[in-house]
Amino acid sequence: MQIIFHIGAPKTATTSLQHALKPARLRLAQQGIAYVPTGKLRNSEFGEALRDETPSFFRRRVSRKAVDDFVRTWSQPGTDRMLVSEEGFSIYLLHPRRKGGDWASQAGRTFKILRHFEPYDFRVVLTVRRQDSYLLSCYAHLVRHGRIGLPFEEWWPKEVDLSLMSWRRYIEALNAEYGAERVTVLPYERIRDGFGGYYRNFIAEACRVPEESVADMEPEENALNPALSDPAMQIALIVNRHTRKQVTALERKDLIKEMKRVLPPKKFPKYAPDINDLREATARIFTDENRYVNEHLLAAPHPGFLFD
Repeated sequence: MQIIFHIGAPKTATTSLQHALKPARLRLAQQGIAYVPTGKLRNSEFGEALRDETPSFFRRRVSRKAVDDFVRTWSQPGTDRMLVSEEGFSIYLLHPRRKGGDWASQAGRTFKILRHFEPYDFRVVLTVRRQDSYLLSCYAHLVRHGRIGLPFEEWWPKEVDLSLMSWRRYIEALNAEYGAERVTVLPYERIRDGFGGYYRNFIAEACRVPEESVADMEPEENALNPALSDPAMQIALIVNRHTRKQVTALERKDLIKEMKRVLPPKKFPKYAPDINDLREATARIFTDENRYVNEHLLAAPHPGFLFD
């Protein structure tokens, strides 16, 4: 049994992929793939410890028996691969803080989690996204979770060190740890051609099955995880600035859910701040590097990953 770990990155449609893969488990099994629903992983005996955001991970030992039981539980007859998608394995990529160190230097946090599976044959799949749109999506996520009250155009110059956001160095760190043959890197930008194509390409490349064998697989309509509309984002920023300490995580979750209902992105303008300055700044740093990644490190190159 080979285990395929989709480790993120966050904000590359990971949640949408997970929503789409869950109802397709029977079809995936016909391709020899046992898919582990992300919720089942997180709620397993050791799942909480595998979440990088859980401080107890570094104080609590995950038993060999718990890992073996997990693999045995989710193995299915007639399958020879197991697909696990959990962006929590690289959650630190969400906020490239000035004091946080570059992405490659933090990759050891992912390595520490996956070492529990060293007795097994496993591969790593990483989905990447061009730095300017990636950072905007990270910002929207942090606003939704009450972490930021500043407008985007004030936040990124003050809080973010763009030079830390090197996909090339991060991928090379993964390759150095596992070997390039065990690492598959896919571009988020494929989603511009439609989520269905992104979904099918992910299955084909991540699980190494012929794309024609999944050509008729269509994700369910409710698979997409919509972002907040512009008015909902503005309200969230106001809430964060004035009630950040008074609102609990559960209350905030309910508030975001209600804003999506009252101010749905399908009926209101999407949140789209001016990112020209950010695009110019990231292009100055990563134009050549992203071209190298696109040509040499991506399993499925896409022009949308390039700045030029």
